[in-house]
Amino acid sequence: MRSRAWRCGLGTVVLLALGPAIAPAQEEAPVRRSYSSMLNIDALLDNYGRMLARKYNLTPEQDAYTQQLLREQTNKFMEQHRDHMFLLVDRLFDVRAGGDISVDEMMEWGRQAQPLYEQAKQVIITANNQWRGILNEEQKRIHDADLQLMYQNFAITEDQLHRLTSGQMTPEEFRMGGQPRPAPPPVTPAAVQTTPQPQPVATPAPQPPQAAGQPAPSRAPAAPGNSASQEDARARLEALRNARKGGANNPTANPVNRPRGRAAATPQSGMGGADFASRWEQYVEEFIRRYQLDDAQTQRARTILKDCQEQANSYLARQRAQLDELDKKIQSLAGQPEKSKELQAANERKAKLTEPIERIFERQLKPRLERIPTTAQREAAGGTKTPPPPPARPGQSPSPAGGEPRKP
Repeated sequence: MRSRAWRCGLGTVVLLALGPAIAPAQEEAPVRRSYSSMLNIDALLDNYGRMLARKYNLTPEQDAYTQQLLREQTNKFMEQHRDHMFLLVDRLFDVRAGGDISVDEMMEWGRQAQPLYEQAKQVIITANNQWRGILNEEQKRIHDADLQLMYQNFAITEDQLHRLTSGQMTPEEFRMGGQPRPAPPPVTPAAVQTTPQPQPVATPAPQPPQAAGQPAPSRAPAAPGNSASQEDARARLEALRNARKGGANNPTANPVNRPRGRAAATPQSGMGGADFASRWEQYVEEFIRRYQLDDAQTQRARTILKDCQEQANSYLARQRAQLDELDKKIQSLAGQPEKSKELQAANERKAKLTEPIERIFERQLKPRLERIPTTAQREAAGGTKTPPPPPARPGQSPSPAGGEPRKP
């Protein structure tokens, strides 16, 4: 289920704008109804569930399971964090309504919001991995496209939290919703791409966590099809299906049919390589040296690297069966001139499957790293006119500064 849905249900407004503010030490304003008191979580979940049903063309059994999972996970999170979260939410909207806030207070708000965000993020990832277990192949393709957007939103939110807790965000930015900053020019001269700039919460389509390019181990769910939670999800779905076939007169098992529709997967571009992990590490280390990053900045750069590598590894794990099959086919066709067209088709198919890896590098790793150096560090490094070239692939020699790698 995409990040927007889970954010509305689980983190509601703590993840909403991620601007700054903590509950004031004294409340002198006249008593008025708080924003949090007007939130109707059940209505948010119901509306979101209906949207998922249409977007993914869910069966009645899938729909019932989705509604149940949404409520279970949301209620659990809210039971643990409702009071603290609503305190932060009310202060946030008080500032957005025109209230004053200092930078120090904003930093404290961010420090208190950060652990809530991290917990909500993990719930979102785990629940989406579980939910993926009931989807068919067509639905999983939609899910993959949505997940990529979700992780981009995670990256934007985390960048805003970093700016907030480090005192870089201004009260006016927070008041206006903490718009993502445009990414500076990338470190490499290769094709500059525009970094997506969606709102921290209001993203265009439902997106759950685990698609093209998502974290693995600690930050992301296990590869689909291998987790106990997905087996449990399938078992519960089967129970709902059996109850429906048996004519059970249960509104949960037999929800009202709703209009449903399909959404096309996001077109993909770029390329990926099997040696991406070492090349990315080389790129990050060169970035650290070029800008003479301090210890805190270096740690942040390596954390970003790890996060992006986990996303790429998680994606590759999900595509492992297809990639292995293509590798075998390519090996068997090699050296057979009469089958050159088949070989070309297999290579093109493999390149298509690994495109999301390059997109993680171009649209997440590079833009996130570019936000780290200060103006002084950029000037000391000579600006961005002569950035270091990207790591050369095996079999290639580094090119002169700013040029394409040249073949030996």
